Amino acid sequence: MRAVEVNLFVPCSVNHFFPKTGFNTIRLLEHLGCKVHYKENQKCCGLPFLNTGAFDEAMEFGVKFLEENSSSVNYTVIPSGACLNMVRNNYKLFFDSSSHRNDYKNSRKKTFELSEFIINVLKVENVKGANFSARAVYHDSCTALNFCQIKDAPRKLLKCINGLELLEFNESSCCGFGANYSLCSSKASQNIVGKKVEEALAMKADYIISTDYSCLSHYAEYVSKYKKSLKVIHLADLLAESLLISQ
Repeated sequence: MRAVEVNLFVPCSVNHFFPKTGFNTIRLLEHLGCKVHYKENQKCCGLPFLNTGAFDEAMEFGVKFLEENSSSVNYTVIPSGACLNMVRNNYKLFFDSSSHRNDYKNSRKKTFELSEFIINVLKVENVKGANFSARAVYHDSCTALNFCQIKDAPRKLLKCINGLELLEFNESSCCGFGANYSLCSSKASQNIVGKKVEEALAMKADYIISTDYSCLSHYAEYVSKYKKSLKVIHLADLLAESLLISQ
């Protein structure tokens, strides 16, 4: 059976601060039968620039992404709902009425977040041999849930892991990061994440899991600042660790 060809696009936060997650994403995809390609000269998707109003720079990064991914027959997989939303939805602002329109449409159809790719494209719903003994609560990032409708896929994968007790927050609400919100309204942002952390601790959770490091970093900062007995982990890392293929 021919391996599924995948271009891996690594978010800036993963590339610069959490490279282990990038490697674990590769190992996980290879474990599931994919042939993974990584372009070493890839750049940012442009999201940070869009968030700060630097539209010309955001578009430049978008053009580079399209040049590297739209013409390929491969799928593009991103371990991030935020970056996926940039490609799938926000690029429309720049390219829907431009000469890059067809490239945008091609990329939009074949670019996926990691968990939705595994469930919806690879059709893998039972990650055989996965074991991870812990209690963990899953956090839906706002962009993954509200703009990309990623909800069931990560949960299906997590429920396959032997020993993992999957918990749920009372509401799928924001962690308080909200891109620039955590900078412009830091006190309110801290109150929001604090309530989420306390809710997780009340459930006796060992971990908070998510698809996005923007959320996980926000949680981690609060947990470290107030010395809470809670860990954060990216979905790719937990899956890789459960299969004993983690870097």
